[in-house]
Amino acid sequence: MKQLEKYTLYVGLNDKDSKKQEVKTEDAMRMVTNIVGDNTMQIVHGHYTHEDGTQVNETTLKIELLFTSDNKVKVYCNDIKRLLNQESIAVNKEISMSALM
Repeated sequence: MKQLEKYTLYVGLNDKDSKKQEVKTEDAMRMVTNIVGDNTMQIVHGHYTHEDGTQVNETTLKIELLFTSDNKVKVYCNDIKRLLNQESIAVNKEISMSALM
């Protein structure tokens, strides 16, 4: 058994300034893939409340990455945030024991 790290990135597609989606979902998916390379990606729908109480629904990309590192994920997030004008990206890191088959 080998330790396997999986990173899941949650990238909302609403622009941080306009609070609206400015980049088409398919274009955003291509941009993210160009940055991170091999991945598994899903389109999910998120809901959140701004500090001012405004509630927003948002198309979100859920990106799963294997065989990478904390440092690479930080670089990926910074590049994605810049390209899609995002304030933040939620990242979840899971460590499991796994055997590749």
